[in-house]
Amino acid sequence: MPCGHAALCDPTQPLRMQTSLENQKCAISSLAITSLLLSLAAQAGEPEEQLIQQVTDAYGGDALRNLTFYTISRKSLVLGNGQSRIPRIDEPTITNLHFAVDIANGKARLENLFSGRGDIFQGTTINDGDQGWNINYSSKTYGAAQNPDVYAFAGSTMRTNDALLAYELNKVKDKAKIIGDTDYLNRPHVMLEMSFPPLSPTLTLYIDKESHFISKMTRMNPQAGLLDYIFSDVTATGAINYATKVSFFVAGDTNLM
Repeated sequence: MPCGHAALCDPTQPLRMQTSLENQKCAISSLAITSLLLSLAAQAGEPEEQLIQQVTDAYGGDALRNLTFYTISRKSLVLGNGQSRIPRIDEPTITNLHFAVDIANGKARLENLFSGRGDIFQGTTINDGDQGWNINYSSKTYGAAQNPDVYAFAGSTMRTNDALLAYELNKVKDKAKIIGDTDYLNRPHVMLEMSFPPLSPTLTLYIDKESHFISKMTRMNPQAGLLDYIFSDVTATGAINYATKVSFFVAGDTNLM
């Protein structure tokens, strides 16, 4: 007896329906696996996000996140000539430094005054957001800065401030990575890797698990070796907390006091 519905009488139709169901099951399984992987990826970033938020809150919270202007002023004793110091020969230098950054307008100014056994040097580097200039007061000369990028001419100064490290950490938080736990000065710490800036060597922050302040930062210099920045005696200026004492070690030797 002829069937009025060819699709229902087609002997291959059950097979087609089965194949369709199998395809749906595969699609559902693939979707479930994708959702699981996305969930795991999100969870993998949660410890870093929570830690970075705790660090930011410790240093000032929204006052730090919404920073528009900052200054760093410091007088230091430098045992040697930067990272080019000669082992076993210390040439102490007194350094007076003033660094001001207008984040909102992209401007920066770095002033240095070095006085040591050899001579007195005073210089300034200025960036107006587009161009940069170097001023040498000792030789009474000035000219275009070789690299006007603030990270290029003031990165070494920026890395000596723990609050600024916390500020910069927020800018690269999506790429920051927890690499383990450790004890430092008999206190539990978390080690977190961050870029500063994106093209420079990776920095490792030692973050106190209780206070969430940065106790130490290390980075590897291809020529000088391991560099250690030690932060202590945190105090507040306005709504921002920062370490008032900073020590700098080059391959285990004291370089900045």
